[in-house]
Amino acid sequence: MKKIAVLSMFALVFASLVFLLVAALVPGAQAQRPLPPNDPARGLVYDGLAVATAGNCRGGFKVLVPGAQGLREQCTHGPDAAPAQMRVSQSVPPLPKSASRASNALTCDGDGVSGNRVQVLYARASNVASRYATYLAAFQQWVADVDAEFRNSAAQTGGDRRVRFVTDANCNPVITEVVLSTTGDDNFSNTLSELWNKGYNRTDRKYIIFMDARVYCGIGTIEYDDSPGATNRNNTGPHYGRTDAGCWSGVIAAHELMHNLGGVQMSAPHSDGNWHCTDGYDNMCDHGGRPIQIVCPDPAGDSLFDCNHDDYYHTNPPAGSYLATHWNTANNQFLITPNTARVDSFVTGKLFGSTFTPTSAFIAGDTVVLRIHVVDANGANLSGATVNYTVNQPGGTAQCTLSGTTDASGSAQGSCLVPTGAPTGTWNARIGAVTRAPRGVSSLTSVADVDFTVENRAPTAVTLSSFTARAASEPIAGRWIFPSIAGALVVIGATLFLQRGKQIA
Repeated sequence: MKKIAVLSMFALVFASLVFLLVAALVPGAQAQRPLPPNDPARGLVYDGLAVATAGNCRGGFKVLVPGAQGLREQCTHGPDAAPAQMRVSQSVPPLPKSASRASNALTCDGDGVSGNRVQVLYARASNVASRYATYLAAFQQWVADVDAEFRNSAAQTGGDRRVRFVTDANCNPVITEVVLSTTGDDNFSNTLSELWNKGYNRTDRKYIIFMDARVYCGIGTIEYDDSPGATNRNNTGPHYGRTDAGCWSGVIAAHELMHNLGGVQMSAPHSDGNWHCTDGYDNMCDHGGRPIQIVCPDPAGDSLFDCNHDDYYHTNPPAGSYLATHWNTANNQFLITPNTARVDSFVTGKLFGSTFTPTSAFIAGDTVVLRIHVVDANGANLSGATVNYTVNQPGGTAQCTLSGTTDASGSAQGSCLVPTGAPTGTWNARIGAVTRAPRGVSSLTSVADVDFTVENRAPTAVTLSSFTARAASEPIAGRWIFPSIAGALVVIGATLFLQRGKQIA
């Protein structure tokens, strides 16, 4: 019996040594770092998540989503703490009927369905009564608020970005009701698994989910990839951002969508090491409390992206800056980047037949022809751009107000008659706006000027170059040369006429 006990003890010790050796040598065999404790009151629920210590999700958490082709790993930063003014346990009330999103209309782009788009879902468990009709107007307003946050933040850097939503023919966001199982709302893992298996798994979609539950404030997926190119993993789908009823709003939905687009990468200058930033006020900086550094002191920044625009969102980052050399969410293909128009040339001239001759010198009575050439940011001809411009007298009074659309060569042309007796001196033609974008967007306001002169004088010298005698009853015909006008003249008495019919003297 003692011999058996000794052998059993030896076997146990040997097995323990083998386990320790394997744990030391085999990657991933070490015990997983434990999940943080749940804090349901703040929406910090980690059930269904696994700590990621390596791979694409390192530094965050991962969710294994079962599907027809096996398990797919989705990365997440984990749950976001509810802001102080929100209560995870209490549903946000629907907006009053007087609320309107007329001033925040979405951008229509293409057919509303094709290509990379953000799709909005209202999801609920099967044992939760539908509130779709009650909240539909509110969902539409919150979606418009999401779009406005991207637009307003882009405007701070002189650019324009909109969210490319799935929309209907009237440019309204399509909000689809999805019914999950009774446990589909229990945690993020269950939600992703069920949505995936219901077909909400397209690589050209990112999903905003208004979940009719009170588990989280918000939680979303993100990829650990700070590479600057179009192949960045955040530049594809599917990605998911879930906002629960206690935090339903545009600002939280926008926060989760920004995660889906790749903000904030761990390498960002003001990263907090957990997919957020430390320089507030900023929508992506610590929704659970005061940011570590108040760099942008206006609290309105909590509804905008990227304080000082140096961490994750800038439409035109300076050369050599972090966002010029790392992932910049403003370049994400799920956002609408308008075709930036630039006036490449703006010239005045005259038409002789079909021949355009550039000139900046005109005489009252002439027709000034204006030619405009428009290119995009890459210098390519930009067709379909509407150009609005005016021709102005020396005192600033508009002589002509014109508008034209560029053709396939990027060119537009207009003309303005300078009347006889018009003021002389330096005139000006000014482009007021160039627009080319999907319906509802003015992609560019551009200004370009060209000056030209107008004189009001008669010829000072006439030279007779040829003369032909005719019968007394016929007019005397001759060839006359003027310093600025050439033409055949007819003399009748003491009056000279150009053959074109213009009286000279």
